[in-house]
Amino acid sequence: GKVTLTRYNDFHGFALPRLIERVKINLREQQIEYYDYGEEFIPPYLYAKSRFINEEYSYYPEQLAFEQSLDAAIDIDLTGYGEGKTWLGSSEETTASNGHADFNITLPVNLPIGMFVNATATDAFGNTSEFSQRQVVGEVLTETLVVTSAEDNDDGFCTVAHCTLREAIRNANNYPGGNTIQFNIPGAGPHTLSPVFRLPTITESVLIDGYTQPGATANNLAVGSNAVLMIEIEGSQIAPSPINAEVPHGLEIMDTGSTIRGLVINRFQGGSSTSGLRVRGSGHRIEGCFVGTDVTGRFSEPNVEGIDVLGDSNVIGGTSPAQKNLISGNVDLAQFQSRAGMDISGDNNAVLGNLVGTDASGLKAIIPRQGTGIFVNRNSNTIGGSSPGAGNVISGNSRGLNIAGDTQTVMGNLIGTNATGMQALGNQEYGLRIGGGSHQVGGLLAGEANIIS
Repeated sequence: GKVTLTRYNDFHGFALPRLIERVKINLREQQIEYYDYGEEFIPPYLYAKSRFINEEYSYYPEQLAFEQSLDAAIDIDLTGYGEGKTWLGSSEETTASNGHADFNITLPVNLPIGMFVNATATDAFGNTSEFSQRQVVGEVLTETLVVTSAEDNDDGFCTVAHCTLREAIRNANNYPGGNTIQFNIPGAGPHTLSPVFRLPTITESVLIDGYTQPGATANNLAVGSNAVLMIEIEGSQIAPSPINAEVPHGLEIMDTGSTIRGLVINRFQGGSSTSGLRVRGSGHRIEGCFVGTDVTGRFSEPNVEGIDVLGDSNVIGGTSPAQKNLISGNVDLAQFQSRAGMDISGDNNAVLGNLVGTDASGLKAIIPRQGTGIFVNRNSNTIGGSSPGAGNVISGNSRGLNIAGDTQTVMGNLIGTNATGMQALGNQEYGLRIGGGSHQVGGLLAGEANIIS
């Protein structure tokens, strides 16, 4: 026999909850299949929820009445691919040889906010496609999306009036090309976003810019950071996976060319390698973020690991003060182990101008100390540089910088001193460890020397 376990986003709170995880257990074969909705699969609605709740539940009559009203009001497939009900119009377009065409069409109709719209395509021989997935009148289909709510719900709409980070990421993933996610959450900040289940993996190029939230300002100091961050994404409420009981990563990036800027990312605990940020793909930038600390940058609010870089040719930090990241305080609280602030397992990545292990001032260690400040594997990665602002401060960790793989470059860094380079702020076990391979550490030209104390 088979048993299927399902999990919905707030089953009791929504009349139409959406499926987020499904586990299929084959008892005869002793096999388990896991499906994560929201990334590879579109989260379907649970229609007729009243079939799955007891009639003695206090909200059962309201649920049943809602479903009856829904049946009477609309005729739509809630998977998002239902047939259209009313003809709106058409347009003739010429496609390229690959069948693709970009075009705009204006139809002489006025539709209310929230109406579903879909389309078909018919070729010159009269062959008609299936119906497309529905779009929603009022949903923001644009290169710029604005998060206006700290909530975590996803009702399928990202509108000007109401948009959560989850809805904005999902919408950006559905809109090809470069996108920007900005923030304008009402009220005094900082604003804390607490996802209750895994955020969608970022699969299209996007700039998520926390500095657009009113009150946020980027760092302008060469020594330390005076950045004021107003958007915090914290993982203390997130549900673990039913398969391995691990909590997912905070933000996970795929594809190419995304930038994560001006966010505080913390408290993603509950897995052996749960990280605040996981970077896959290439050409991404992480800048101006606090990873593993509170919003002030003074105290630890740990992830198990800070930033996990699996892709190639990404940049963590930069040479300007505004690009400086603070990556400190990341500790596995369940195992009482100090893990890595940053784990680099790709090629040709650059880590520039960051504070790793210190507080925002760059003068003190953040306690508890994270394990290895930066662990570098694979090949041809660059830690620091000779240009002004390129060197990292890697201090106050249990272990400083651990390099393995081959052809890594380490130059212009302060390892075991504070951000001034004038006072000791030691890493407890070692400052620099080289685990084989051929690497360049320091150099003869101006700015290439590391200070290791």
